[in-house]
Amino acid sequence: MEAFRRQLVIRRKVVERIFKDLICYREEVLEHQQVLQQMQAAGREESDIRQRQNVLLETQLMLPNSEQRLAAACKELGLLLADNSAAVGPALQQLQQQQQQQQQQQAAAAGAEAWLLEELKTIKSLFAKIKAAAPNIELPLQALEPPQQQQQQQQQHEEEDI
Repeated sequence: MEAFRRQLVIRRKVVERIFKDLICYREEVLEHQQVLQQMQAAGREESDIRQRQNVLLETQLMLPNSEQRLAAACKELGLLLADNSAAVGPALQQLQQQQQQQQQQQAAAAGAEAWLLEELKTIKSLFAKIKAAAPNIELPLQALEPPQQQQQQQQQHEEEDI
């Protein structure tokens, strides 16, 4: 369980770091665009404007790379959660109850380890932020659902395929 805990924290932090990088690159692109517009409006020299355009282009090129790295890191985190569903499942059920009842103390006392509940809450929150900021990134949201809901969704998908 300690090895799982360590890997879960590491992978969550990797996702957080890459997500933060992506947000920073997006902000940087906006800043460079504003500066470039100001330079053009002020009639700055062409060489200065070209240099700023190159900086903007380099920053824009970092966005797809960051999105790919974020998608890969999210997938790895989802796989880790799925591979450890025996530990994650009960904690997810408790987390769901906790969110419905808004009582953290009851959920922690119900049997799941407090650290796992906190990690799962953080991961859910992080995935929600990623989904809002980068909707084209596929997130392993099914790994954050209690096992009963996962089975129901699998049955629904199987019925849809038929």
